[in-house]
Parts: sequence; structure tokens; C-alpha cells
Amino acid sequence: MGLPCFKTLDCWYVHFQVVEYLKQELSTVEWRESFEKPPTPKMLSLAELIRKAQNQAQEKK
Repeated sequence: MGLPCFKTLDCWYVHFQVVEYLKQELSTVEWRESFEKPPTPKMLSLAELIRKAQNQAQEKK
């Protein structure tokens, strides 16, 4: 089902040892892709979401 959300560690650390669990479950590459990449700038994220919405709207026509 894909990689975990980059906020997973922030959301779940109070409930269980999420870092230890995910380091066991994910490969080194998956861990880096999920939690060690620099965050996408907000404006870029917004532009990507707008583009996706526009593409979906055109596909429905």
C-alpha cells in the first residue's frame, strides 16, 4: 500500500515505539524515502495538488 506518511512518527510516538517498529519493517531505502527526505516546500505541494485536481477534472469530461 505504499510508504508510510512522513508524519507517522509524530502521530504515533506517544502510543508505541513507532521508530523501532518501522525500522524493523521498512528497508533502509524505504525509511529514507519516508522520513529522511527534506520536506516538499508548501507552494510546490500546493501546485502539485492543483495540477492533479485539474487533470482529474479533465479526465471526467
